[in-house]
Amino acid sequence: MLASIDSIVAMGPPALAFLESLVMDSPLKDPSRVFGIAMVLGCVTGRDSLAMAERVFAAFELDDPQHAAQLGAALKLVPHPHLPLTLRTFLSDPDSTRRALAIDVLAYRGLATPDELARAGNDEPDVAAAALPWLALSRHPGVRAAIDAAIEGPVAKVRMAARLAMVLSGDFRTVTSLRGALDAEEEEAAAAVVPSRHRRGSFGGRAPHQERGRHADARLGRRGRAGSKAAFPALMALLRHKDEAVVLAAAYALDRMSNAGLYEDAIVEADEIMVPDIPEPDLGDKKPAPLARVVSDPRDLPAEPSTDTLQRPTTDLIAGRPGGRKRSDGYEEKARHRRGYPYTPHISWLELDRWPCTPGERRLLHWELVVRTGEYVRFDTIDFVPVQEDSVAAWEPLARNASGSPGSWNLAGPRGR
Repeated sequence: MLASIDSIVAMGPPALAFLESLVMDSPLKDPSRVFGIAMVLGCVTGRDSLAMAERVFAAFELDDPQHAAQLGAALKLVPHPHLPLTLRTFLSDPDSTRRALAIDVLAYRGLATPDELARAGNDEPDVAAAALPWLALSRHPGVRAAIDAAIEGPVAKVRMAARLAMVLSGDFRTVTSLRGALDAEEEEAAAAVVPSRHRRGSFGGRAPHQERGRHADARLGRRGRAGSKAAFPALMALLRHKDEAVVLAAAYALDRMSNAGLYEDAIVEADEIMVPDIPEPDLGDKKPAPLARVVSDPRDLPAEPSTDTLQRPTTDLIAGRPGGRKRSDGYEEKARHRRGYPYTPHISWLELDRWPCTPGERRLLHWELVVRTGEYVRFDTIDFVPVQEDSVAAWEPLARNASGSPGSWNLAGPRGR
């Protein structure tokens, strides 16, 4: 990406001036184009260059909320000297989406003042959700009032932001607030927060056979993170479930708890070209040929799409394997386990540093380190790789120092901030 930016800039002003029309005239208003033009022009000094990216965003933003997310991702990285001016203009905009984008980027870059964070924390839901964790880290005296206003709100992401703010500010009400107050959208994120004496027993009040695909990944992912020995039999039983999403979620949860190393190759079907027509009902007849083959010249037909494979935890019934029922016999009843060992924050660090994880899992592991150690080092998957590596390296001694009680799962007090 950086080499491509260098190449565009090397072509001079005509190439830079062409970027706006190139994006504006594109038939597909893809949010990634907003990221692209903001990333390129944010690396070029001059108010006009950043204004060009703003014009593109203004033309596209109503089509898809992801345009704002992509612009924010670019503005977190670019070195443009006029960026604070642009962001503070957005921060005073009547549109809450722009205000949320602005406070998120300002806080991420360390440019937001405590008073700006306090005002944003009491703003509309999307703005408050972006601001509350940063407000807690600022130690502003208004954080308690902002949390109180957000914690009972109707929007799940605002409630979760308020609970993260509780943890980051050392609010003594954190556990009480979390107990019994989680809905499906908050389940997975709450796995980093809930201490050991809560959330034991059934899967959010459901028997194993009652799990459904839509929420199973969150509930079972939480059980895999919490690592209670009591969860093993139910997770193994779920490998018989009829819903494939439940089976996969249970397999991943078992793998995270036990690190059994039982993997299988799964075929990933090639993406099909979607024809922009109302789909015909499936009557059991032979499916029509893909549109790409119908409209192509017979002498130059596209190749058949190929499948791919990935490795995933086995979905075979582990309980039926030799010794499978004894897989958790060596685990302590009251301890929490991760990757086959009694849990410590250092294991969270190892997962962050060495295990193959999605960006979402890495963000969650970061919050897990924050709440288990009581420390804070910024980490974000949007950062360039060397910045992420520096953050992970800075976390290692903090995680080791907080790992004196293997198997515990308690919240740490806010230290070192």
